[in-house]
Amino acid sequence: MTDRYPLADLKDLPDDIRQTILAVQEKAGFVPNVFLGLARRPAEWRAFFESLKDNADEVVLRIEAPRVTPERLEVYRAFHDHGHRTKGWPERSAEGRGEGASGLGVFLDNPFPTEEWSYWIEDRLAGVGYVDVLDEGLSAIYFFHDPRESRRSLGTLNILRLIEAARQRGLPHVYLGYYVTGCRSLEYKARFKPNEVFTGALWEPFIV
Repeated sequence: MTDRYPLADLKDLPDDIRQTILAVQEKAGFVPNVFLGLARRPAEWRAFFESLKDNADEVVLRIEAPRVTPERLEVYRAFHDHGHRTKGWPERSAEGRGEGASGLGVFLDNPFPTEEWSYWIEDRLAGVGYVDVLDEGLSAIYFFHDPRESRRSLGTLNILRLIEAARQRGLPHVYLGYYVTGCRSLEYKARFKPNEVFTGALWEPFIV
């Protein structure tokens, strides 16, 4: 599939980027294509990896069964309040509280096995993702984070962890959910390549 999505050639990259990617390859045994795709834009790549380095040192992932707790509700509400103020998200009473069928409770009653991926900085909850475990892959169904930690790009970190977990579990795909053109909250998904979009009849290369 990579012939449809141009990736950087290691030999053509700046020395610092090439050495970092080689170090990742030696440690993980492979290089995620998103690294080589992003490396075609060196400035963006460096900012991205600086964030990853900070997260690797300070952010801890816990994978558990989904549950609703006061600290999860607090982060959920802060996330939606921030989106309402800065992105024009609609203010919905039940969702704003994080309660009921339209809030966090929906992730406790799911037809598929669902994992909660929570991210912690020391003992403080920084982000929560919900992941459906399917026969053909991992499906990232929702993610929210503490707006005070926006600089860490925790959503991006979550996807990279999903890609790594899918590889370790022998699953061929990671599903990132809906993409809506022009929606600032969903545009980040297009950065992860190679990728495809379901058009209603078949999966096709996703090019934006």
